[in-house]
Amino acid sequence: MHCPPCGESGLEVAARVVAAVRDALERNRAVAVVTHKAPVRLAACFLLGIPLSRYRDLAAAPVGSVTELTFDQDRVRLRGLGDVSHLSLEWRRNPDGAGPGPAPSGSSSPREHSAPEHVR
Repeated sequence: MHCPPCGESGLEVAARVVAAVRDALERNRAVAVVTHKAPVRLAACFLLGIPLSRYRDLAAAPVGSVTELTFDQDRVRLRGLGDVSHLSLEWRRNPDGAGPGPAPSGSSSPREHSAPEHVR
């Protein structure tokens, strides 16, 4: 993965986001994390044990979308990725830009994985 000048690599972004999620989960049973699109997919890959280099292979996480992960002992479950069903139809058609556009394909199907050792 490449990073912009004076920027973070995908690994650094994933590490920062996952650390924030872990810290929040130590204090609360349920947390909401608000971030940009790429960090959502990078953190999901990290937590699900998918190579970070494959983060773009995951379904899109458009602006305003919701991604839901649940943590149960050594399991991380992806319950939804890039869900935009709560947004207006106009917004769902083109959440990342102005003007009309094609409707997104929706969220990906849920997946369940054992958490990788580095997450436990």
